[in-house]
Amino acid sequence: MLIGLFGWMMVFFNILIGAVLFCLAVPIFFAGLIVFIIGIAMSPPQQQVIVVTQQAPGTAMTGTCPVCGRHMVYYSQNGRWYCSNCRTYRT
Repeated sequence: MLIGLFGWMMVFFNILIGAVLFCLAVPIFFAGLIVFIIGIAMSPPQQQVIVVTQQAPGTAMTGTCPVCGRHMVYYSQNGRWYCSNCRTYRT
């Protein structure tokens, strides 16, 4: 995009250099976009694993909040984690 902008500005100073730079910007942009999309498609998916062990109902165990990084409490009767810092339940 910057090459295209620079090419457009160069049209006023030297028409040949400006036209060449402006015409090169479009294929370079699309080539970069294609490489970006291929990179996203070929990257392995990120997996999250939460290990929960069986405990008696009403007992709490601790984990970490994915948002703030503080300790969370798991309530087995609800089957959800609670972050007292964010004041939200997470599954």
